[in-house]
Amino acid sequence: MKKAFDKNSTVSIRPLGPDDIDAYKAFCTRLPDPERYRRYWENSGDRVFGDNSIYVIFGLWDNDQIIGQTLIAFDPDDRNAAAVFCESEIGPEYRGRGYADMLYESRLQYLKDIDFKGAVETHIKAENAPSLKAAQSNGFSLTGETHKGFCVLKTV
Repeated sequence: MKKAFDKNSTVSIRPLGPDDIDAYKAFCTRLPDPERYRRYWENSGDRVFGDNSIYVIFGLWDNDQIIGQTLIAFDPDDRNAAAVFCESEIGPEYRGRGYADMLYESRLQYLKDIDFKGAVETHIKAENAPSLKAAQSNGFSLTGETHKGFCVLKTV
């Protein structure tokens, strides 16, 4: 059963825009491996912020500070063919509060809002039990496939 969210919470999630890059970079540089995310804030241009972008980055905000992030990566050859939910990270002090569900719900709603009809999947490390549980509670199922050492889960 999903946790109920506090309606009075200051935590919100939304796609990031060009004006959010400094806040995004500040969040990423606090992570154990900030270089992993550098490609998203450097030379992002139309890859991240254009109408036909191949990445949509979502920021999980607590007031004016990003406390988590995730993204949708679209197939670069055909944006309507496939979408992968990936690169999710929530600051350690904010984990275990149900925010992963917010990340899934917001990405699924985004795809619904743009009338996306392609395949949707996510890739998660097999040892990351909390993330596997969150994906499964949000409509993803294990496929038995792997991608670069990650378990592949797809929407049903």
